[in-house]
Amino acid sequence: MATLNQRYTLTQSQKMMVFILSMSLYGLSNMITELVPSAYLGPIEFSIEYFAFIPLTLCILFHPLYAAIGASLGEVIFGELMLGQFGGFGELEKFIAFSLAMYVAGTFVRDPKNKVQVGTAAILGVVIHQAISAMVDILKVW
Repeated sequence: MATLNQRYTLTQSQKMMVFILSMSLYGLSNMITELVPSAYLGPIEFSIEYFAFIPLTLCILFHPLYAAIGASLGEVIFGELMLGQFGGFGELEKFIAFSLAMYVAGTFVRDPKNKVQVGTAAILGVVIHQAISAMVDILKVW
């Protein structure tokens, strides 16, 4: 049985592979979510916001720091730059918020086989990301 310390002992090339894998998978999924149109049913809008389970899974199984930063960078490159929607300094807030949320949620899980921990981490990651985004929006208006 692998302990927590053994789980995060990766070589530099393995860390780079986790970074690139996270960046490409989440970046491509973000590009797909940007291209899928929203469906409206009266005043209710049905849309895909983001696929947070992809970087969260990589944060839980591999190194959370490299997976979280890779996913955020993939979002900026694939989801924003390649689609021509880059917002300048506003992207820095998204980068920090999403990286922090996925890192905290990934380090929360001690046993990837424990469904309660994984479910709590998924909710925790989205709550942290949305709370940081809400606070930044409130501060921008204030």
